[in-house]
Amino acid sequence: MEYGKPFGISRWLSRAPEHTRKLWKEAQIEPRAIDREVSCSMHMTSVIHAVSIALRATLIFGNVTPGDAANLMKYTFERVPAFVNAFKPLDDVIVACGAGAIALGFPVVTNETENIFHVPKSLIVQEDVDKFHATSLEARDIKIKNI
Repeated sequence: MEYGKPFGISRWLSRAPEHTRKLWKEAQIEPRAIDREVSCSMHMTSVIHAVSIALRATLIFGNVTPGDAANLMKYTFERVPAFVNAFKPLDDVIVACGAGAIALGFPVVTNETENIFHVPKSLIVQEDVDKFHATSLEARDIKIKNI
């Protein structure tokens, strides 16, 4: 099944002529799963939307003036308990969004292991996706109490 395939290239590429497949591969434009581009776009949009809300909350509740980047980043780091979970494979756009989130003080937890450098409390590699929640909460020092 190709729909919802989160990685790799489409199986139907084997139907294309060999020279065409070679050109696609060299140009790094091999067609991926039918909904992969949409899924990736939605993922990026959700990260951007969450960061946008955090920034607007800072301007509204933090008494930070638009354009005051230093105080904005200080407020989000200290007062907005957000984090980002970035599932592999990561592309350049997702990495850029993650870097922006880290600049605001939001740690990024990922299961990507290639070309990723651990940065304590900022960029955390957690290969076990089942542990993402616990790792993310721990990175922001968030404690969950059972009542």
